[in-house]
Amino acid sequence: MLPVSETPDRRQSYVLRPRPPVRALAIASLAALVGAVLTVVAAALGLPGAVLVLGAVVLGVALALAVASLVLTARLRSTISLDPTGLKLSRGPQRVDLVWGDISAVDLTGDSIVLRTRDDGRTEVPNPRGTSDPVVSSMLNAIRAALDADRGYENFPRDRS
Repeated sequence: MLPVSETPDRRQSYVLRPRPPVRALAIASLAALVGAVLTVVAAALGLPGAVLVLGAVVLGVALALAVASLVLTARLRSTISLDPTGLKLSRGPQRVDLVWGDISAVDLTGDSIVLRTRDDGRTEVPNPRGTSDPVVSSMLNAIRAALDADRGYENFPRDRS
């Protein structure tokens, strides 16, 4: 799973997506099942209204959990585009454009990618996939290579004699 796209004008786009919320959706599904069973059984057997209300509440909580997990997963999605002039970050409504000359360093912490700027500012990108994700590694290598190229650094082959 490498960059999402690479165009002939040397623009690369990377999409950082969190893992699907499988655990939250499984819990929501189980709770919805329990809520539905409680509601149907209470109505069919003429149980007290409290059991019917309890079933409806459990069903509502399950629906809220499922919606919340999907919304939070969508909000953690970030797109980072690299081109010869700089880097463009979009995450939800937030948009950040940085030129290579403004970026002083890029660091990877456990849960975020930090872009440090020359004016001591910093832009943090949530890293929902962890430090060992191949997309994150590929993107960091591309950013570091672009920073080196912008500064005129070259990698010379080592003399292996």
